[in-house]
Amino acid sequence: VVDNPSILQVFSAGNEGQNDCGYGAGTGWGTISGGHKIGKHVIATANMTDTDQLVASSSRGPSADGRIKPDIAAFGNGHISTAPDNGYLTGSGTSAAAPGIAGTAALLYQAWRDQFGNDPPSALIKAILLNTADDIGTIGPDYEYGWGTVNATRAHAQIASEQWVTGSVDQGGTAVHTLQVPPGLAEVRTMLYWMDPAGPLLAATSLVNDLDLSASDPQAALHLPWTLSIAPDPVQLAAGAFKAEDHLNNVEQVHVLSPEAGTWTFTVSGFDVPDGPQAYFLVHSFIAPGPQLAYPLGGEFLDASENHRFRWYSSNTSDPVQ
Repeated sequence: VVDNPSILQVFSAGNEGQNDCGYGAGTGWGTISGGHKIGKHVIATANMTDTDQLVASSSRGPSADGRIKPDIAAFGNGHISTAPDNGYLTGSGTSAAAPGIAGTAALLYQAWRDQFGNDPPSALIKAILLNTADDIGTIGPDYEYGWGTVNATRAHAQIASEQWVTGSVDQGGTAVHTLQVPPGLAEVRTMLYWMDPAGPLLAATSLVNDLDLSASDPQAALHLPWTLSIAPDPVQLAAGAFKAEDHLNNVEQVHVLSPEAGTWTFTVSGFDVPDGPQAYFLVHSFIAPGPQLAYPLGGEFLDASENHRFRWYSSNTSDPVQ
């Protein structure tokens, strides 16, 4: 992927969610199967039901060195797909969820080509997919759903509106970016992602270049990115994300609920950059309050004699929708 930066590889996270693979936290934790799936620049997909519940067999993180895996979640349990000899079958498992992410990414690649006339950097597409995902499970990233369930509509809108900047930092350096945050938002999400060089074979820690992201709001209050415990303790691994510096992942997100309107400052720092300078992407998402209809979108023909499932996004609330 480093040698061919437009290639995006999408893997299943594995179906070892009810096994003990030796992470040290007992059954279920650290069960991502296969070495490629925990790579820094690939996507490992968790498996959900059609009502966004994690399937028990879906493998959970963290990776062997404590990084956030899986990356994202998709429906892969009990859907109908094609089969050999022109037939159909019911698919289940993370191998059935991963093609949904690959297909979504293919549409985003096509949208990029239509807009810019070339292939996108896979690092940017991955960052957009993660940053625009619908948060599910515990708030922020977690070791079950990753950064959430895929939201293709929001990801496409971020490409269309070009909501990202690029930059680079070297050892000890900093780069500062400002962002005008409009009033009335439910959330603002800003994600730093960089195509980190390959680490040494069998290294205890995969990260080579360690960048840090922080934000300052209009009142000069400091905001740090999400991070997760890596302790081999099932209680701590399930406890959810908290705000602190991250020195393991090549992806960091500053996430603020009900952000104050005005000028925000985002600082990217070269904490430890032995192989620099390191280029990066900084993507941002503005999440509006209130429900947004996802299906139907208009123009569909629905049979009144059948049951239909309606879907909507509703940020940071569990209130009923009428």
